[in-house]
Formats: sequence, structure tokens, C-alpha cells
Amino acid sequence: MSAKLDPVTLEVIRNALPAIANEMAADLQRTSYNMMIYEVRDFCTALVSVDGDLISQNVGGVSHFVADLGVIISDAVKRYGRKGFRPGDVIVTNHPAVAGQHLNNVVIYVPYFFKGELLAFFGARLEGVMKERGVRYDVVDAVLTAGYDDMVDAHQRLVAEHLGFKRVRLVIGNSQGGMHTWLWGEKYPSFMDALVPMASQPTEMAARNWMLRRAMLETIRNDPDYNGGNYTAQPRMMRYAIVAYGIASAGGTLAYQTLAPTAAKADKMMDDRLATPIAADANDFVYQWEASHDYNPAAGLERIEATLLAINSADDERNPPETGITDAALKHVKNGRLYLIPASTETRGHLTTGNAKFYKQQLQELLQSAPQRTM
Repeated sequence: MSAKLDPVTLEVIRNALPAIANEMAADLQRTSYNMMIYEVRDFCTALVSVDGDLISQNVGGVSHFVADLGVIISDAVKRYGRKGFRPGDVIVTNHPAVAGQHLNNVVIYVPYFFKGELLAFFGARLEGVMKERGVRYDVVDAVLTAGYDDMVDAHQRLVAEHLGFKRVRLVIGNSQGGMHTWLWGEKYPSFMDALVPMASQPTEMAARNWMLRRAMLETIRNDPDYNGGNYTAQPRMMRYAIVAYGIASAGGTLAYQTLAPTAAKADKMMDDRLATPIAADANDFVYQWEASHDYNPAAGLERIEATLLAINSADDERNPPETGITDAALKHVKNGRLYLIPASTETRGHLTTGNAKFYKQQLQELLQSAPQRTM
């Protein structure tokens, strides 16, 4: 800057910038329901320039959290451009490619505009999820029956009531998240501008998709080690059930033929998978997969108001496009279309949509063209 500041003005600014971050921290701590925030102060707040440079940060908390706030924000500016942000935007991410650290840490930031020009970002990094560790329940005395409808209701309450969002730009999900995305559009049609359900179909959980899931669950339940859920160690057959399901329902036919064209290579791949530690708890795992049984958004598709882009892969084992289910369903969605990723040796069946290179252009075009609806 060529303009010179007098010492008094300079001192006011020097103290005002840290005060902004400290006030953000005070508000966060006073309003949080998370003990890790209001007691442990496991968070940081900061003012960051558009170029990702740290301008100021709060006093106290976890200071090293600010180390990659600039990286996260500069990455977003690089991806979407300065004109990709609007007043009122709120960005929430824990993407490991740029956010680093562990997935429980969530980054929230908002753009700051002055006379229509993007000048900076206000951001916070915090412990977003708490999970008890080392706890084992010796007696399973209740059956959890919550399904996908209940999960979406819980998610919406978290976002709307706890975080205070009245509307979001995009709801996007993959596999289970894709199924949730269809339900989001039906149950809360005015809550978002755009929907991107991936690796999913808007139809009842049935056919091979459900039969393979049930076979996996029955294998675990019928393992003597499971003991009706009152196990003292993870059931041994759980590993084999998960591996068998994974091979049968994901990976891609052409990819498997390329990666394991001989018996020796197929055995090596199988041995590697069986040797991979299973981190899941059996009861949690059974509940997670059983919860998909009630999924069936078919009847409510006409309630969807948002612009919808369904993304599936042509070699998806769980959602085979040859059934025509998605094409038929989209006739009932006012602003819906399907992008089908062609199968190749690079795609991985149901896992294909885990790699953004296959659809990032289509997603960018959607975000640029989908109307931003008024409150």
C-alpha cells in the first residue's frame, strides 16, 4: 500500500484484527454444546486473506490448527475463483486432501465482502465429533431400528437447528450418502439449490443389492463368536463376510480382470484383503448395513424441487444401469438428469464415484448453472 497510516490509526488496526478472532472464539465457546469446545477449547478461529495468508488468530485454543486454514481457503479460491463466493456463503469441510489432521476436525469459513469485493475469510477449525473409545457393552439389551429416513431427519436437525443453516447450496452424497441425498430432496425440498446423489438409485432396497447385504449380515450373526451380539472379541467370520461382499459388489469387472488376470495375482489380491485389519465393531457394522433395509424414495420423487444431477458408473455392481430404474425415475423429477460414467479399466464399479476425476467437470457445471433460490 502506498498510503501511509498515522501511528494512532495503525495501533487501532493492529489491535482490532486480533480482537475479531478473539470475539469469534468467545462466541463459539459460549454457544457450543460440545464439551471439547466449551471446556477443552479444542478449536481455533482466524481471519485469513484471499491468498491464504493468516491475518490474525485467537488467543488460546489449539494454535497449530491455523497452520492449514490458509491452505484450505486458498485451495477453495483456486477451485472456484474469487467470483465463486457470494455474501452469505458458509463453507463446511473436513476433506482430508486439504484439511489434513483427523476427520473429526471440521473447518467452517465464510467470505467477507466490502463494496462487492471479496477481501478475506473468517474461519474456524474445531473438534466436530466426539466418540467414546475403549468402551464395550457386555449386554446388548436394545435393538436399534433407525433407518435412512431417521438418519436424514437427524442430519437436517443438526444442520438447521444446531448449526443454524436455513438453506444450503448443495447436498451431495456417495453410496449410502447418495441414497440419503435422494431422501433429502424429498423430505426437505426447499432446503437446497442442488442435489447430487452418486452411486445410488431412487428405488427400494431390493434385488441383488439387498440380497448380498443380507448374506453378509447373516454370516456375521450366525458366527458362534457373535453370540447374539454379546461378544468379547470381534467375530472371526466378519472379516470373510466383508471381503466377500466387497468383491461381489464393488471393484469393477474390467478393473478386476486387469488387476488380477492370473490365479496367482487373484490369490495375492485376496490374501492382501484378508490380511487387512477390520476396524469396525460387529454390532455397529450390522446396524449400519441393516439400516438400509427401509430405503425406498420411489414414491416421493415428484416432491424434489432442487436441480438434481445423479451420477452413477456404468459398471456399478449394486446399481446396474441396465435395469433402467434411474432413467425411469428421473422422469418424475422436474429438474433431474443422469450422468453415467462409462465403464473402463480405470473405473472401479460401485467405487468409481469415490474418484472426482470422473465427474468434476459435470459437478462444476452444475454449481455454475443451478439457480440460487431465494429463502
